Amino acid sequence: MQSVSASIPVIKISGSWLEMGRQYARQAEPYLLHISDYIDCHLADDPLRKSNVEKIADKLFDSFPDYLQTFMQGMAEVSQLNLDSLKKVNAIEYIIFDFGCSSLAAGHAYTVDSKLNFG
Repeated sequence: MQSVSASIPVIKISGSWLEMGRQYARQAEPYLLHISDYIDCHLADDPLRKSNVEKIADKLFDSFPDYLQTFMQGMAEVSQLNLDSLKKVNAIEYIIFDFGCSSLAAGHAYTVDSKLNFG
């Protein structure tokens, strides 16, 4: 894994969707495990919320096109996390904020020119 700065990882992958999922999981494993641990801790004392989160994670995964499902299946093949755990990691925005998000922002010390980059 390469890094733009010490805090923002840049992951390079190539190949089929299954191969890219495997590569992504290998490179992002520490981050995936950290998010999974956070989710488990966040839901530990609330079985109803845990059940709802699992349903949301399954529904989100089921809405993905085949190639993204294949990507996540590749991740599950090499990750310490099974597919159900990876589905929850993928749905983190729904778990924490009750809405989805697919954006990333970085600025200040995390960019070359200190400007805010958002995408």
